[in-house]
Amino acid sequence: MILPEKIRIMFDGWTNNGIHFVGLFGVYQTVHKSRNLVLLAFSPFEDCSTQSADAH
Repeated sequence: MILPEKIRIMFDGWTNNGIHFVGLFGVYQTVHKSRNLVLLAFSPFEDCSTQSADAH
């Protein structure tokens, strides 16, 4: 997939079966003015005792 020259970055977090994850998405607008999201990366938290920014 080829992304356009300008994208915005969005973070999102979720929990599944007690495991916390964080995802990194690229958001861009098409020529038809619709927004598209592309999952760029995701990872489980390595330190489950805290959900602070340092734990990422």
